[in-house]
Amino acid sequence: MMGIPGWLDFEAVCREVGEKLRVISQQYGIHTIGDLSTWGLGRDVNIMRRISEISGVHIFCATGFYADDKPFFRGASDETMLEYLMGEIHDGIRGTGIRPAVIKCATTEKGVTPHNERQLWVCAKAQMASGLPLFTHTYPHNESGLKQQDVFEKAGVDLRHVVIGHCGDSNEIEYLEKILKRGSYIGLDRFGQDKHNTFENRMAVLIELLKRGYIRQIIISHDHICYENNDKYDRKARVEMEDETIDLRYIHRFVIPRLKGAGFSDRDVEQLLVENPKDIFEK
Repeated sequence: MMGIPGWLDFEAVCREVGEKLRVISQQYGIHTIGDLSTWGLGRDVNIMRRISEISGVHIFCATGFYADDKPFFRGASDETMLEYLMGEIHDGIRGTGIRPAVIKCATTEKGVTPHNERQLWVCAKAQMASGLPLFTHTYPHNESGLKQQDVFEKAGVDLRHVVIGHCGDSNEIEYLEKILKRGSYIGLDRFGQDKHNTFENRMAVLIELLKRGYIRQIIISHDHICYENNDKYDRKARVEMEDETIDLRYIHRFVIPRLKGAGFSDRDVEQLLVENPKDIFEK
């Protein structure tokens, strides 16, 4: 979900989304999902907690920054930004006692600007201080994933603790291999979002990388929003962001059958959906 806290009928929306998630969980054995929205994207951990209670699905959240979190931190020192992240990591988010499981940072089509580089640097320092993994948002067409790795590595991060996100938007195998060879995971994490890349292209990239031996460094996911209520819409609007095919079942309904049709096993699927996410948190 994306929205501004307070701009919804809390219980009604949580009940509706929670029941949908409960059904999907029972159908496909989904036990854990991540909501990697940061506070600048309308993150509301009380919504996550209530949906988790209704659905029975564990939902982990993030601390961190989106690339356009301004002017809130534009004038802040690196120390102030780091203090904010470490406060959420150690003490919980806004008095809820809910602590983040990952650190999120982002680079957009603007590339690694001076302000964005500061954000990446601060998130890198928080990763090293906390041990939490780093998950990123990238714009693959300017190869920002490699530039993020440069900043993280310079700060001292072990790149094996980093997931470079939205790599499935790219069809450039050479670019993706450069990221993988430096030790990071890549997120092929927008399955179902054809506006960024087609399903056929996404599957071709996934299958080629699996054939090249990178099965232990790939995360597959949806980047799916159940409902959206942000600056694109009127205050009271609630826009349902799904149709008959594009929802949290997409990978199970379309990606897994295609993988099995290409000769991959149940064990391979488990590696992608279960073992790789576990390994990220256990390293």
